[in-house]
Amino acid sequence: MNQDLVARNSVIEAVNRAYCPISFNGIQENLHLWNGHRFHEQPSEVFLANRRIPSDEFSLLTPKLPARVRQAFPDYKPDHLGLVYNQHPSIFLKIDCDLFKTLWKLQKGLPRKLLNYRDVFRLEQFLDYLYSFAPLPERRLLSANLKRRE
Repeated sequence: MNQDLVARNSVIEAVNRAYCPISFNGIQENLHLWNGHRFHEQPSEVFLANRRIPSDEFSLLTPKLPARVRQAFPDYKPDHLGLVYNQHPSIFLKIDCDLFKTLWKLQKGLPRKLLNYRDVFRLEQFLDYLYSFAPLPERRLLSANLKRRE
């Protein structure tokens, strides 16, 4: 498999693991659009997903300078990646060094309650944007209970 596809699928798996820490069929092949519910202002412990977007509808891109300004910045080195939704390129997750480290730790089993609030906000905002463009809900429903790890 192409290295770019492996990297993209690993990012998708890590985002899914932010909401469901245990492995399941399709964890790399689909980005599930998770919803959590907070009761009494407590952090969510239960997440549900009834919509998903196949991983091949995303691209993991490195930013490039436009040709007209490339000569002015010969030492430009991108400091982030973008997980871009191909159907609507304005919807993307900017993956800087901090978020990249978080996603890597999620893949290795970092519990959600140890995530940086800023990273959680960015992931949830990305999923919220995607939710309006995702296919209609499915009959298949995924649920994750973080307290019981099931």
